Amino acid sequence: MLNPKIKHHPRHYWHNNCYAAFTFDPVGLRLLDIVGADRVLWSADYPHVESTYGYGWNAIEAVVDTVGEDDARAILGGNAIKLFKL
Repeated sequence: MLNPKIKHHPRHYWHNNCYAAFTFDPVGLRLLDIVGADRVLWSADYPHVESTYGYGWNAIEAVVDTVGEDDARAILGGNAIKLFKL
Protein backbone atom coordinates (compact mmCIF):
# COMPACT_ATOMS: atom_id res chain seq x y z
CA MET A 1 0.00 0.00 0.00
CA LEU A 2 1.37 3.36 -1.02
CA ASN A 3 1.02 6.17 1.42
CA PRO A 4 3.38 8.85 0.19
CA LYS A 5 4.15 11.61 2.64
CA ILE A 6 5.78 14.75 1.41
CA LYS A 7 7.40 17.33 3.62
CA HIS A 8 5.94 20.37 1.84
CA HIS A 9 2.83 21.38 -0.04
CA PRO A 10 3.14 20.57 -3.79
CA ARG A 11 3.23 24.31 -4.50
CA HIS A 12 6.57 24.46 -2.65
CA TYR A 13 8.11 21.91 -5.01
CA TRP A 14 6.76 23.76 -8.06
CA HIS A 15 8.13 27.13 -6.97
CA ASN A 16 11.52 25.68 -6.12
CA ASN A 17 12.08 23.13 -8.89
CA CYS A 18 9.86 23.70 -11.93
CA TYR A 19 9.53 26.05 -14.87
CA ALA A 20 6.98 26.31 -17.66
CA ALA A 21 8.02 27.24 -21.19
CA PHE A 22 5.77 28.50 -23.97
CA THR A 23 5.84 30.14 -27.38
CA PHE A 24 2.40 31.78 -27.52
CA ASP A 25 -0.07 31.17 -24.72
CA PRO A 26 -2.56 33.96 -23.91
CA VAL A 27 -4.43 31.75 -21.42
CA GLY A 28 -1.24 30.75 -19.66
CA LEU A 29 -0.23 34.38 -19.33
CA ARG A 30 -3.50 35.06 -17.51
CA LEU A 31 -2.59 32.35 -14.99
CA LEU A 32 0.71 33.89 -13.94
CA ASP A 33 -0.65 34.79 -10.52
CA ILE A 34 -0.81 31.04 -9.89
CA VAL A 35 2.27 29.85 -11.80
CA GLY A 36 4.49 32.82 -10.98
CA ALA A 37 6.14 35.07 -13.55
CA ASP A 38 9.50 34.00 -12.13
CA ARG A 39 8.81 30.38 -13.18
CA VAL A 40 7.98 31.01 -16.85
CA LEU A 41 10.28 31.03 -19.90
CA TRP A 42 9.40 32.24 -23.38
CA SER A 43 10.74 30.41 -26.42
CA ALA A 44 10.61 31.11 -30.13
CA ASP A 45 11.27 27.38 -30.77
CA TYR A 46 12.62 28.17 -34.24
CA PRO A 47 12.93 26.34 -36.66
CA HIS A 48 10.19 23.92 -35.60
CA VAL A 49 6.78 24.25 -37.26
CA GLU A 50 5.15 25.02 -33.90
CA SER A 51 7.53 27.95 -33.42
CA THR A 52 6.63 31.63 -33.51
CA TYR A 53 8.25 32.04 -36.92
CA GLY A 54 6.38 34.76 -38.76
CA TYR A 55 4.67 36.17 -35.65
CA GLY A 56 7.46 36.35 -33.09
CA TRP A 57 7.04 40.07 -32.47
CA ASN A 58 3.31 39.57 -31.93
CA ALA A 59 4.04 36.84 -29.38
CA ILE A 60 6.51 39.11 -27.58
CA GLU A 61 4.04 42.03 -27.63
CA ALA A 62 1.37 39.76 -26.13
CA VAL A 63 3.67 39.03 -23.19
CA VAL A 64 4.49 42.72 -22.63
CA ASP A 65 0.87 43.79 -23.00
CA THR A 66 -0.34 41.13 -20.57
CA VAL A 67 2.21 41.28 -17.77
CA GLY A 68 3.93 44.65 -17.98
CA GLU A 69 7.55 45.53 -18.58
CA ASP A 70 9.26 44.08 -15.48
CA ASP A 71 7.64 40.65 -15.65
CA ALA A 72 8.05 40.65 -19.44
CA ARG A 73 11.81 41.19 -19.07
CA ALA A 74 11.94 38.19 -16.74
CA ILE A 75 9.78 35.95 -18.94
CA LEU A 76 11.44 36.93 -22.23
CA GLY A 77 14.97 36.25 -21.02
CA GLY A 78 15.75 37.14 -17.42
CA ASN A 79 14.42 33.89 -15.97
CA ALA A 80 16.46 31.85 -18.46
CA ILE A 81 19.58 33.86 -17.61
CA LYS A 82 19.11 33.04 -13.91
CA LEU A 83 18.11 29.40 -14.46
CA PHE A 84 20.98 28.57 -16.79
CA LYS A 85 23.46 30.86 -15.01
CA LEU A 86 24.27 32.77 -18.20
